[in-house]
Amino acid sequence: MNSCVTVTSFEEGLKIATGEANRERSHVVVPLYMPLSAAIPQEAAMKYVSPLVRQWTEKGKCQLVAVSGGTLNESGEAPRQLQLVLLYGTLHEEDGPDYMTFDTVEGEVDMAVMMNGDGTRYWGKEPLPAKEALIKWMAGFLNWNCDYPGLYELSYALIQQQAEEKRP
Repeated sequence: MNSCVTVTSFEEGLKIATGEANRERSHVVVPLYMPLSAAIPQEAAMKYVSPLVRQWTEKGKCQLVAVSGGTLNESGEAPRQLQLVLLYGTLHEEDGPDYMTFDTVEGEVDMAVMMNGDGTRYWGKEPLPAKEALIKWMAGFLNWNCDYPGLYELSYALIQQQAEEKRP
């Protein structure tokens, strides 16, 4: 899906990029009842990531937190299969630790879009309990579905090793 947003100022662009624009929408706080698949053992999840991500994990640069799979349903195109892994860590020495998404189909790593309950983007650098990180990650996909209903149809699961710890 290609969409273009025209901004008239740097401040307006920053407001959109950080998620502040979502604060202007009306919100209601509701429990997030999202069925989770059974937790996946880390060894099984490692089969779906690239050798590079396995190497980063073995070296302690990042940890696998959760997985997601389903479809991306872009307007006018056939549904595309998605399989994503939520990672936490630092891949480059100059960067601090953060949450990243690894797309197992495309083989790409990108910043994870994680949303707070008030509609703003989560920017915290501290690791969250795995379940809370997963909730914020789910909320990022749900936020896209508000703008483009049905865009993502995903199921989620924690990485078993992470599900039992307080930190990812």
